[in-house]
Amino acid sequence: MRDLSIEVATKVFSKNTLEQIFSAVSKDLENGVEYPEEVWMMWSQRVRICAVVDSVVAHLQGKDPSLHVRITARNFLPPTPRLSDVDIAHFGSMGTHDASRYMCTLFLEDLTDLIKSCIDIGFDFGKYQAHLATGSVTLEPILARLMETTLIDEVVDSFADSIQTPCVAISIPFAGTLYAALRLGQTLKAQGKTVWFGGGYVNTELRECKDSRLWTFCDALCFDDGEEPLLRLLQRFQGQKVDLIRTRTPQGLKWNSEQACNPFTSIGDYQHIDLNQYLHLLDSIGPAHRMWSDGRWNKFTLAHGCYWKKCSFCDIHLDYIERYVPAQIVQLVDQLEEVINQTGTTGFHFVDEAAPPRVLRDFSLEVLRRGLKISFWGNIRFEKAFTPDLCRLLAEAGLIMVTGGLEVADERLLRLMNKGVSLPQVIHCTQAFKQAGVMVHAYLMY
Repeated sequence: MRDLSIEVATKVFSKNTLEQIFSAVSKDLENGVEYPEEVWMMWSQRVRICAVVDSVVAHLQGKDPSLHVRITARNFLPPTPRLSDVDIAHFGSMGTHDASRYMCTLFLEDLTDLIKSCIDIGFDFGKYQAHLATGSVTLEPILARLMETTLIDEVVDSFADSIQTPCVAISIPFAGTLYAALRLGQTLKAQGKTVWFGGGYVNTELRECKDSRLWTFCDALCFDDGEEPLLRLLQRFQGQKVDLIRTRTPQGLKWNSEQACNPFTSIGDYQHIDLNQYLHLLDSIGPAHRMWSDGRWNKFTLAHGCYWKKCSFCDIHLDYIERYVPAQIVQLVDQLEEVINQTGTTGFHFVDEAAPPRVLRDFSLEVLRRGLKISFWGNIRFEKAFTPDLCRLLAEAGLIMVTGGLEVADERLLRLMNKGVSLPQVIHCTQAFKQAGVMVHAYLMY
């Protein structure tokens, strides 16, 4: 099991790759290519940038924490565009660790801008060629882009030879991972390997894709809970006679849901992942926004599907939303303890569409019964069930933040979308969480 996203990122943001990037930029400048002032600014600092980039990545990985003093003293990082006038006064004299990570993150964002301007316009911080996979997806622009090979593409391609297994399952969670997955899948299939795709993006945007050219990149698409479809594919690959389930192949869709026998998976297995690679980025000084990028959270699910499943804007017909099944709490907390022993991390992010209040209560009671010291956060609906007493219980068990979609702060529109909440209800709910010491992040949609 590998996370090629972080492997690609750490290879791009390395001295060796940056030297290649600056070499290409130098040739462009010699040939009269016009670049904005920021590129010239970065090019003039190229020697210092290449000298510190590996240390910056190591610091963000937590491997060199003592570097924070030099970074915040402003005599270590070169004055790239974002760093030339950055204000870190709000971190105070005791917040230098956070300040240094913030400055290092800005440094990598400046390098991202350089790559976008000079090497590959589709490169971005945490995603690649996302503009080709957003909205109504057609393969034509993606196929055209795959005919090109930039320096970033060469980095992606370089990982194909390190994959030695005869069959490869690739997860595509977001639009910003599609292009690299297709590129990698195409290369692996050309090497004679069998390739399967799954993940959130496959479940939504590729669900109805009938374009036969897709099979140039993979041999099957796994839908909904992907564990059992993947297991059936592996059994088929090993020569066993089993029916495929929730899987599309060049021969068509194999659904067979009545044959499903495995419950949903509540928590991931991190046994074969190198957790030391991940970057503890600090790209926002907002306390809620930093939760998404500051370090790595163990993921778990309290319930399969959404217990409300009535919002008119939501894809409520999809299995992962429509079929509501709460987790077995004792078994879930058993698995939590296994992951803590596996990773050494007690921070958890529940990735439910909306965590059910009753399941949250039972989960918290079991955590408290065992005396576990964990931190957890995730998405909820602003239910009236979240009373002050319940919020205090959840906080005592380790709940640190809740996020929730309000969508729109208008009673009429909330009724039209069948949201099932009212503004007074949201106010009472958020107030109960705040008084319990739980951070609240409510988001609107535009």
